[in-house]
Amino acid sequence: MSDSGEEVDGRKRRTLRSRDRVIEAALRLAERGNPMPSADELAAAAGIGRRSLFRLFGDMDGVFAEIHARLRARLHPPLATPLDEPDPRRRVELMVERRTRLFEELLPYMKASDMRARSPFLRAERAWVDTRLRTMLELQLADWLKAEPWRIDALDAMLSLDMWQRMRHAQGMSARKSADIMLRSALALAAF
Repeated sequence: MSDSGEEVDGRKRRTLRSRDRVIEAALRLAERGNPMPSADELAAAAGIGRRSLFRLFGDMDGVFAEIHARLRARLHPPLATPLDEPDPRRRVELMVERRTRLFEELLPYMKASDMRARSPFLRAERAWVDTRLRTMLELQLADWLKAEPWRIDALDAMLSLDMWQRMRHAQGMSARKSADIMLRSALALAAF
């Protein structure tokens, strides 16, 4: 049997569809409270065999790499889009609103990352998110806070994903209450 261009394209399309099914299944499982499915659970949820899963991704880190690539694509626009707001107080309000929406979306996936904390890939991904958040904070507020750089450090800690996880999980607060506390704290720290 010869490989015509059509057969190769068909195989590529099937492979891409299978990869998409696996990633969508992994995202659904995480959103439903299973952020660390076994290979068997993930393959079953995607409707493929375990061997196919490993043929498609190599290992579970390959699956996580693809999930993180998709999450980065979702995160990039809100993290990179400047806030065109001249009033510093309103800018803080918008920044907190944007972050808390993002953090709530990331919460199920962060649990998986925490469970695989030894993974160099996941540590690097987390560092990327933290660096982007810090950079955006500096870009958005440094002109108002440059006389007191400690405020940027304090805001970076208060408006972090770690703080969001702490309020939502360790303290059991609702998303609304957590967002309100972040906003009040940020406004107090920024002294607007």
